[in-house]
Amino acid sequence: MLKAMGKSGSSVAALILLIAVGLVAQVSNEEIEVGDPEEKSAAQQYFDAVAPEYRETFLKYHLDKGLERRIPNHVSATPDDFDSIPFQTDVTEPENFSINLLNHFERTVGFRDRDVYNYVKYNTVCTPAGVCFNPGDVGTICCPF
Repeated sequence: MLKAMGKSGSSVAALILLIAVGLVAQVSNEEIEVGDPEEKSAAQQYFDAVAPEYRETFLKYHLDKGLERRIPNHVSATPDDFDSIPFQTDVTEPENFSINLLNHFERTVGFRDRDVYNYVKYNTVCTPAGVCFNPGDVGTICCPF
C-alpha cells in the first residue's frame, strides 16, 4: 500500500493548494468555455477524486512520471507501489496528465527539472540562491537570528 512521503507542513499544503487551483484551467489543455462555473476540467476531476490524505503523494508521483517522459535517462524517484493511489470515485486519467502537470508546476512555481526531482525524491525545495530546505520542517527555515 501507499506510504506517506514525509511530514505535511503548511508550506506543503499551500503548494498543493496552488497546484490544485491551477489544475482547473491549465493542466488538461482543454478549451474552457464561459458557462457553468461548476463544470470542472477532466484534470481537476481526476485530482479531486484522490483521497485528500494522498494528494501530496499523488502530485509527487505524477511529477516524477512527467520527468520520466521528458528526460530519457531519468530514474524514477517514486516506488512502484505509488501507482496504487486510492481514489474516492472512479475516474480515468486524462491524456498527458503527468507531463501537463509537470509543465504547469514548473511554470507556476518556477522550478526546473532538477528542483522538481529534489522535491519528489527528498521533499526538499531549493531557492535560486542554492539554499535548500524541507518544506515540512519549519525549523530549518526559521529564526537563524
